[in-house]
Amino acid sequence: MNDKTAFTLPGPMGPDVPFSSLHVWAWAKTQARADVCIIRYLQSLGFVLGVHCITPDEHRTLDYAIDHFHRVTPHFPGPMRLADALKPAGPDGGFYVQGHPTPGRYLLGPELVQALTGAGWIYDVTPETTYLALVNGVLWARYQQIIGSRPLVEILP
Repeated sequence: MNDKTAFTLPGPMGPDVPFSSLHVWAWAKTQARADVCIIRYLQSLGFVLGVHCITPDEHRTLDYAIDHFHRVTPHFPGPMRLADALKPAGPDGGFYVQGHPTPGRYLLGPELVQALTGAGWIYDVTPETTYLALVNGVLWARYQQIIGSRPLVEILP
């Protein structure tokens, strides 16, 4: 017998609702990145483990939405100007930046390196292991040893 109380999640939820329209997405955008997880979200709503329950479909939707949030939302809070995010480097150093309006190598600011390593995805951010791509106004970090990339910062026009 299930003696747990059904918990009602706020906002629309269903297979036809885009992740970015879910309440959890709006909540995630206001949190420190490391705090964005299902349990912290539910606790912020008053959910009590052992007392409340959500359906398997709701749990799966929250899990997918939070995972997608971490994949597509820039790791650095707030947009930056391109000139502030990347500084020109000499020909022998710096990161290769795909899609930069001026070809060359660039240095990544320390606050962006910290945001990227703080994401727990790349541990050794160096020009030998990582390259950058500017795509649709977002600077992406791409790790060469694995397939994948992460959005680093939104670039102002």
